[in-house]
Amino acid sequence: MILSINGQGVSSNRHSVASYDIEPDCRSGSATSSEVIGDDKAVDLSSKYLKQLKEDDKRLPRLRYIYLYAAAGKVSEGEMSFDDLERSVKDFIGKEVVLPYRPITQDCKGALNFICGSEGAKDKLFVAATNKTGTTIHSFEYVQLKESFDIASHEGEEASVGGIMEAIKPNPNRSRAIVMRIYISKGFIKLKEQEPKSNTTSQLNLKIPAPDPRKYRDIRDGNNWQNPFLMINRDGVSLVARAASTTEWKPVLLEELANTLVGLPLSAWPYGRVIGIMENPIRGANDDELVKQNKAKTEKVLESLGLTINRWPSA
Repeated sequence: MILSINGQGVSSNRHSVASYDIEPDCRSGSATSSEVIGDDKAVDLSSKYLKQLKEDDKRLPRLRYIYLYAAAGKVSEGEMSFDDLERSVKDFIGKEVVLPYRPITQDCKGALNFICGSEGAKDKLFVAATNKTGTTIHSFEYVQLKESFDIASHEGEEASVGGIMEAIKPNPNRSRAIVMRIYISKGFIKLKEQEPKSNTTSQLNLKIPAPDPRKYRDIRDGNNWQNPFLMINRDGVSLVARAASTTEWKPVLLEELANTLVGLPLSAWPYGRVIGIMENPIRGANDDELVKQNKAKTEKVLESLGLTINRWPSA
C-alpha cells in the first residue's frame, strides 16, 4: 500500500487506482505514489493521524479517503469484515472528503478510476474506484455537485473531487467484488492546473552556509544522508530531514515546498545549502511523464531558493 496525504490518495501492489488495461472495453485511470507501507499499516497509520490532526487541518478530508480506500482493500482481501468496516467509518458521515486526482472522461463505458459525468445531468459525477488489477471495486462514488460542470470541455484533464459524505454503504450482499458505495453531496471539482503556483519568494535562513562537498561526497547509502532529501512522486514530493529528526517521509504539495524547506531549522542543513533528490521508483504504467514534470517543477523551486541539487538514482 502507498500512503499519501499530500493530495492524491493511495495505491498499492494489490490495491490501487493505477493505470492498467483490464479488458478491451475497460480503461483505468492513474494512481499516486509516496511512501510504501503494508495494507494493515495503511489503515493503522491513517486511523492514527485522523485522531491526531485537528479538525481544521486541511489534510483531514484527503486522509479520510485514504482510510476508506485502505479499509476497502482489507475487506476485499478478507482481512476486515463488512461489519467492522461499517463501524469504523460511521463517524465520517457529515464530514468532508477529498478524492485523489483522476482523469476526466465523457465516455464512461467500462471506465475504471475515471471521473465520469452522469448522462443528462451536469451536476452529478461518478467514479468506480478499483484495485490495481481492476478485479475488485473498492467503491462506487456518487457526487452531487453544488454547481454544474461541463465534462466534455475537460476531457482527459485530471481533477480532484470532494464534498460532504452523506452516506457510506457497505455491500449488503457482502460480496468482496464490490465493497461499498459512497454518496457525496455539496460537491466540488478542482482541476489540477488550477493548483496555485509555488511561492518562490521565500528565502532560506541566511545562516545556512554554502555546500561543503567534503561532508557528503562519499555517502552512498541514502539512510546516511543528513540534509533534507526529496522523493519525487507523480503528485508531489515527500521529504525527510534526518538531521532535524524528521526520519519518516512527509508528503509535501509542490506549492508548499518552498515554505516547507524555509521552515526547517538551521540544524537540518549540516552539509550547507544542498538537498538530495530522487525519483520514486514505485509508479504506475503511465506515471513516467508526470514524475518527469514534477521533477522539473521541483528543481525550479529548489533553484529559486539557491540550493545545490544532489541527484540520486532511483533504487
